[in-house]
Amino acid sequence: MARQSADPVFAVLARKRPDFFTAHFGLTVLLDANPSAFSDAGLRAHEASAAQCQHVPEQGPECRQSAPILGFSVPKRVLARAVDRNAVRRVAREAWRAAGWNPDRRPQAAMIKLRGRDPTWAQMSRPALKKVWRAELEELIARFNSGQRGSAAKGALKAKGSTVRRPVGQ
Repeated sequence: MARQSADPVFAVLARKRPDFFTAHFGLTVLLDANPSAFSDAGLRAHEASAAQCQHVPEQGPECRQSAPILGFSVPKRVLARAVDRNAVRRVAREAWRAAGWNPDRRPQAAMIKLRGRDPTWAQMSRPALKKVWRAELEELIARFNSGQRGSAAKGALKAKGSTVRRPVGQ
């Protein structure tokens, strides 16, 4: 089976550190496609995909603003079972669609990354895991909408015994 070529937008987002993050998830966003963010070939591919969007009559010329591109990074080293990785993706997609969006902050492209695993997840049932993931992803998206950068309330996480990981330079 041949490997699919990556969208140049996601190649850029995958290399960036998360703009917003919680204890286990990170969110990297691209609010607008500026030419400095892409190589020439990648920018041409991105513009071509935008042009295709404008030719769909049901969606109209503003479809890229109404439906941002969303990508996921759920590494095997964090969740070994494909069933669990797919469940994280489904829960993240649900949380993204259900989010109440601030129209000024709706991104053009975004990538949700699973940054780590909690040791207690091994003992939890899948429905309980989905609730935990959904709550954390909703918090992450709400933080993006409000513009609050960085990690969750450090005092609340340390009270639970979790560690807070911050990106270098913040």
